[in-house]
Amino acid sequence: MLFDCLELIYSSEPPSNITAYNTSSSSIHVMWDRNYPDYHGNHNVSGYKLTYREHDLNNEENNLLCSLDFTADLTNLTVFTSYCIELASFTNNNVSNRSQCLLVTTDEEPPNSLPQNFTAFNISSTSIRITWDPVPLENRRGIILGYKIFFDKLSRSRRAARSVDNGEQQIEKTDILSYDFVGLDKFTSYCVWAVAFNSKGDSNETNEICISTDEDVPSHPPLDISAHNTSSTSVYVKWVAIPTHFIHGILLGYKVFYGKTSEPSSQYSFVTLTDQLDDVNLSSLEKFTVYCIQLTGFTRIGDGNKSECFNVKTDEDVPSGAPHPVAEKFFSPTAINVTWEVLPASVSHGTVIGYKIHVKQTASATQSPEVPLQEFTWMVDASKNSFTLGNLSLFTKYQVQMAASTSKGFGNFSNPIFAETCRCQKYFSTSISLSSLDKGGPGGITDVIANSIKKSCGFCQEHGETELIFSKVDDGESNLKFAVAVTNPRGSDFSKFVAVLEVPGVVVIKRRDKSAQHYYDDQVITGSLLDAWPIIAVSLLTIYSAGVIIWFLAAAIANSSEAKLATVGPLSNKLKLTTTYSTLERLAQSLKDGEVDYVLVDMYVPVKRTDLFNGSWFEVVALIKVDMFIGVILQGDAMKLASALEELVANDNVQTKFLTDNEKEEETPEVESKASLFFDPSSPFFQQFLYASLGVLCLFLVCGVLYQVVYVKQSKRKHLEYYVAGVYKTEREKIKMELESLVEEFYHSLRQIMQY
Repeated sequence: MLFDCLELIYSSEPPSNITAYNTSSSSIHVMWDRNYPDYHGNHNVSGYKLTYREHDLNNEENNLLCSLDFTADLTNLTVFTSYCIELASFTNNNVSNRSQCLLVTTDEEPPNSLPQNFTAFNISSTSIRITWDPVPLENRRGIILGYKIFFDKLSRSRRAARSVDNGEQQIEKTDILSYDFVGLDKFTSYCVWAVAFNSKGDSNETNEICISTDEDVPSHPPLDISAHNTSSTSVYVKWVAIPTHFIHGILLGYKVFYGKTSEPSSQYSFVTLTDQLDDVNLSSLEKFTVYCIQLTGFTRIGDGNKSECFNVKTDEDVPSGAPHPVAEKFFSPTAINVTWEVLPASVSHGTVIGYKIHVKQTASATQSPEVPLQEFTWMVDASKNSFTLGNLSLFTKYQVQMAASTSKGFGNFSNPIFAETCRCQKYFSTSISLSSLDKGGPGGITDVIANSIKKSCGFCQEHGETELIFSKVDDGESNLKFAVAVTNPRGSDFSKFVAVLEVPGVVVIKRRDKSAQHYYDDQVITGSLLDAWPIIAVSLLTIYSAGVIIWFLAAAIANSSEAKLATVGPLSNKLKLTTTYSTLERLAQSLKDGEVDYVLVDMYVPVKRTDLFNGSWFEVVALIKVDMFIGVILQGDAMKLASALEELVANDNVQTKFLTDNEKEEETPEVESKASLFFDPSSPFFQQFLYASLGVLCLFLVCGVLYQVVYVKQSKRKHLEYYVAGVYKTEREKIKMELESLVEEFYHSLRQIMQY
């Protein structure tokens, strides 16, 4: 650009004091001071050359200015661009050196581009994260000071701006290209957008992005929860839906938790329901049980807060179990005491208000089928755990069952238990009559019967052992009568007979006569003589003679009919009962004194009454088979003891023990004895023996003499014949053998007599 100049200025130096500043985002004002070079008066045209270009570029542009101008304005420049400005003076012939580069930047303008790649997403139920890329460099038109992030909850009319500045919330670093909105409402839609700004203003807005905070679990349970039982196993639950602003998401449904209050909540069951429901009926619950009901809503994220426990109890029902009664055996003659434990809540299904006890008599072998069995029912208050069942029968077995009751009724009865009343009353009136087998002390048959009765009665908790009240007078009202002997042990509707001892027969006993008694004494003394056999050895002749005499005597005695027992046949024709005695002692004494010849007694009397029948003064002459029983008659309440007493008699072998038990006898009675001395002149044996010996000796003497005379004559006549025949020696041996046989026979006979 050329200018006409009025003055010619020549200078080899550029203008001085060059300054420049921007006047806008597209213009720069340049100023300098004028130099005064030498004046030649040639009127040559001269001026200034203003050169400018963008910094770091070679796109120079030149402006030629008249020497009269000292300022210049550069226009149409690029916004917020640094320019290098140089100034030189020139003449027609020369151009001075350029001034140093003066850098001047055009002013800023608001960015003409928005942040790039603007995005938004939720990072929780209460926060959203915004990210973006920087504004392109060519579009910044200045120094970007930050970004403004805007969010709108549902509509632009509720817009709010959140700027970031001054270090607290301002983003100064270009590498911070995100921002988190926190503390937002849960599961709420927000629209967000952003602008970049510099000192001159904001850029254009980014596109609006609408995003929702994430879902969360409901922060509040359902409202107005109520519940009530509909049966003993079901509960009806109702509620009001969770308010929308507490759901924080899409409500998928409800969960109803329920469990017994006695259990930890971790063991509760639950049912899942859709969000359309607001009630449910819980079934299959335990009876009469307190349940905790809790509700919660749930979203995709999970379950919300649970409600507080709403306690509800299922209704009562009849008990499904029964008490377990325990009955004391032999508690009382007319009562049974029953105890039981409190029914557990798991089977009572309600508040137990009472018990029912059912008692039924069990049939027994002795019970008449025509007699109805006793049956009772008692109602007992729930506060009790024991009860005495009264008005029962003596010695009777009962079946006991129990059932518990609630307000809904009685449950099932328990399994039956069995209990017995005591077998006997505390006292039994007893009519006692002594038997021939009693000796007036312990060990007699009456004592055995009494002990057997007491043992059969057993122990009763109410009164202990049964006592027998004895009386010798039979008034017909006694419970017991013993000892009673019968041949036909039949009972009646009013009495029963129990045999303790069975006697297979009776025996006939007679007193031995005196001659037999003397004979027995002779046998005893004879045995004593045999024991003194060395005396007999003094003289073989004396022994032989005495042996012959005794042998004849023994033979005579052995052939005597007095040593034989009479049989039943002959005796039965002679037996005639003429006298009875009140006691066995009187009977035995009468026989012993000779008042009677025979007595008829039980066959066990001689065995058990050795105090009366001992020694050798009596003998049994006959056994008569008769079925006879000795026992007890039971009347009244004692009749029920019959079977137990019979069982005890059989199991304890009472009869065998009674007959064989000699240990309980007081003392072994002394057997009557009579001393007999052989050399006593008053001894009948001595006198008989003396007379017999003299007679026999005389007889033997005469016979011997006669025999000797005859023998001598015959011996002489046959001597020659024997001698010739050679049999003399044989005849001697024969006589010797006969003598030896005679002695041997005597010895055996003597032994038999001694043993007898």
